Amino acid sequence: MSTFGKIKLIILFCQVLKFVNGIPDNVDVINETLFDDRVEIFKKNLEFIAELRNSGKDEGIFGINSLTTLSRQEFEQMLMKNKPEKPGKNASFKATGRHVPPHFDMRNQGWMTSIKMQGTCSSCWAFATTALLETQYLRYFNRYLDLSEQELVNCAGGSCQTGGWIHRALSYVQRRGLSTEINCPYADHDQPCVPIYGEKAYLSEILYLDSEEDIAEAVYYQGPVAFGMHAPESLQFYKGGIYHPHSCHSRYYHEMIIVGYAPEYWIVKNSWSEGWGDRGYLYLKRGRNVCGMANHLLQISVD
Repeated sequence: MSTFGKIKLIILFCQVLKFVNGIPDNVDVINETLFDDRVEIFKKNLEFIAELRNSGKDEGIFGINSLTTLSRQEFEQMLMKNKPEKPGKNASFKATGRHVPPHFDMRNQGWMTSIKMQGTCSSCWAFATTALLETQYLRYFNRYLDLSEQELVNCAGGSCQTGGWIHRALSYVQRRGLSTEINCPYADHDQPCVPIYGEKAYLSEILYLDSEEDIAEAVYYQGPVAFGMHAPESLQFYKGGIYHPHSCHSRYYHEMIIVGYAPEYWIVKNSWSEGWGDRGYLYLKRGRNVCGMANHLLQISVD
């Protein structure tokens, strides 16, 4: 790379770094070797994004987002290493073929809390759990809650290293309730499980869905649907459009929630900050069981 080309790359990298994490005032004391390593990661990611665009194999819009400065290894740290479990079903959503409109988006109903950022912890299952609860509390009680993912990481049988299971997290909430963020702030690493006092959110029932065909009715009449899917490499660089990867060969998994739909896609809330995707949301190809997304579907009811 020419000197001019490297300067342009560093300028672009600094702009992204400022957007994602902020650049410290004492930027001159940043370790030069670490900075060069990070620029090299950024360069390789730009090359991969160019390959994605040129090949056209993975459908969607790919580009610079809040995860572009992460290496593949760092990105994989955010994902679940454990394959989603198939729990014994205690209740199922009963699809009855009721009419649903062709388009539905909970963002337009005022039922969505803010997009969060899970950081480097493999805690998507905890964020999907709080997202389900927060949305249901807004939908049914008009109560805005900011619930604690950290309590789930600490106490619901998962960890930042390997991940966890959303049905276990929901069972924990059903039994013990879940504290608010202010009483147990997110730390992005494992902590001991200790008693937490104060306001709690509860759920009454965990409902399992049988197939992707049931999602629209469940979302429209009951609430958001949580799901897990294999996480292809291209997902790291998603910026918009309908996402449909040509291959899902990945041993890593990711949990998110469906909060709406259109004829061609599901509207998905993620936990990778507003700088990823469409302000934190993914539009996932509908009707194709993309990356196994329909293999583990569930939602909750609240009293």
